[in-house]
Amino acid sequence: GKIDSAEESMREALKIMERIGLEQEVAACELYNSIAQMMIIKYRTWHSERKERLKKESAKFMAGEKGHAAVKKETEMSRKAYLQRRTEEGHDVLVDPRDVVLTREVREALTERARETVARRFVHEYTSSEVDPTRKAVEAAYRYLVRSYEIISETHGPIHPSSGTACLAVASVLGVTGSHGESREWLVRAVKCFERVEPRPPRAIAFAQQQLSSVLSKEGHNDESMRVLDKAANFYLGKAREGLAVHTEENLGAYVFTPVLKGSALYEDVVMAMSMTTKISRLVNKRGGKWQAAEQAEIVAEL
Repeated sequence: GKIDSAEESMREALKIMERIGLEQEVAACELYNSIAQMMIIKYRTWHSERKERLKKESAKFMAGEKGHAAVKKETEMSRKAYLQRRTEEGHDVLVDPRDVVLTREVREALTERARETVARRFVHEYTSSEVDPTRKAVEAAYRYLVRSYEIISETHGPIHPSSGTACLAVASVLGVTGSHGESREWLVRAVKCFERVEPRPPRAIAFAQQQLSSVLSKEGHNDESMRVLDKAANFYLGKAREGLAVHTEENLGAYVFTPVLKGSALYEDVVMAMSMTTKISRLVNKRGGKWQAAEQAEIVAEL
């Protein structure tokens, strides 16, 4: 399609640059980045289409006779396992499981769990022999972006806005493929780079911290994720409050109060602040910190 055609054209341009000795120049980085983005789009498109295909095939299987039979069998197995656990825990005397009448809530829960188990098993079996045709493309995208970072870092030094941005690009493609550990390392590098740049780019730092927090959360490091996200949220909260104060002052005495326009910098700051404080609230809830979660909810309500 169009993506393949554009990718091929860029590859030809890259070959020309290599022949004339420009593959090591900063000018080549833009081409590396463009080819990488094309490959990432191809990867995401295939996986999105695959996800929709799996939904349809799974729904078709579950609605058919084989699906109903599998759910019935799985439900009965779950029922026996549930009764066995209750007996071992001393909740019931030893009786024939067929004589035990379960409540409607328990029956529905066992059936729903059985449906989820059967659906997961079907998807696993359906995809077990499937080969990802875009895997090599996204691996190549990673190599192109790393090469782009190396050229930029060698040209401008590791402590430079362009170097930090290049780190974010590498982390992004690693995040797409689920390589969270490596993605985290590149995000940490990006944050450290931006923090040492003069003048400091606070918005770039906050963005990198937000991405780092997301990766940490996916790895299960909720406490660390919350601390990093709190730093990013404080930046956006500060910008949102400053912007809203100015916006309110400008509208004092006006006949009609002008709303914050969608797409404006202030609108984006408010949305980001609300989104981050909500995420922090969820992370706090995972730890059982209800009071802190309520405090975060109040901050969101204030905005």
